[in-house]
Amino acid sequence: MASLTTAELDQMRLDAETVTMPDTCRIDRVATTVEAGEALQGTANIATAAPCRLAKSGLRPFMRNIRDATLTDADWTLTLHHDQDVAERDTITVNGQTLYVTKVWTDQSFNVATRCDLKEIE
Repeated sequence: MASLTTAELDQMRLDAETVTMPDTCRIDRVATTVEAGEALQGTANIATAAPCRLAKSGLRPFMRNIRDATLTDADWTLTLHHDQDVAERDTITVNGQTLYVTKVWTDQSFNVATRCDLKEIE
């Protein structure tokens, strides 16, 4: 089986973003700084308009186990550009809804997108 060329993979990523990511989201991350010996928590903005697609998870409650990975309970699945910076515990705001990332699935070959499991913030 022949491998994809870099150009083919880049085109697949562009097609996936253009066709399947109709929304944009804001990504925020908890950041800790130290001032005068005191730890202060704040929020660092990672992205303000990242192309994305938010989809309700197919099963509720949803439990996923891929190759003995950590079981993750998720309400939503977020699809982002393949190289978008996103991490567990980030806060995502899309279409006025705020969610938090419980799992980022990165163990795939030829990533054309990054997928995350999300929980609603209640």
